[in-house]
Amino acid sequence: MTSNLYRQYYGDFFPPASQHILNLLQRNLTKEKPVLELGFGCGHLLFSLAERGYSVSGIEIRRKAFEETQRKFAEAGFHDVRLFHSDFMDHNKEYDCIYTTGLLQCLDAGERLAMIEAISKRCRKAIIIVPEIKVDRNLNSRELRAVAGCPEYRTGNLGMELYRFFPYVRMGRWNGEILELPDAFLYYVCVHLSGLAS
Repeated sequence: MTSNLYRQYYGDFFPPASQHILNLLQRNLTKEKPVLELGFGCGHLLFSLAERGYSVSGIEIRRKAFEETQRKFAEAGFHDVRLFHSDFMDHNKEYDCIYTTGLLQCLDAGERLAMIEAISKRCRKAIIIVPEIKVDRNLNSRELRAVAGCPEYRTGNLGMELYRFFPYVRMGRWNGEILELPDAFLYYVCVHLSGLAS
């Protein structure tokens, strides 16, 4: 459910998948503790959390997305929300929780592992949301990359990769029918049981 303020900046854009993601985040976040959205894109989830009183920040590497979101947040009066235009790998702030939706599957295996390790060192809890891509076994890797438009659009080992850096990982799945999307989504809630990783 969106507010009048939200609709002022995003219109009717709030797909069913966003509501499921927002519900998951609200179940796992603490309002007064710092939260970072990694790769916030248009910023609609960040906006929704800020509106609900969460202590949120966001980081986005794409300049146009960053500037547009920054403008919306300033106009809406969210002056406490910190937005960063930079590469997360160069970002060394710590958070209670870092979440990302649809980013890790766009990285190749080495980049993804490095990103997971960096996330694990900067937060107590991570929430990772990725589409469950059905790979056509008849496609070779070159064709797969061409279809997906990214280095390797797969997350086959993601659960095991997360276990390398977080002692507790809970996985769930939303099917495509619920989300009104062609693909299902997987989500992982990853927790350091005490403090940050060393």
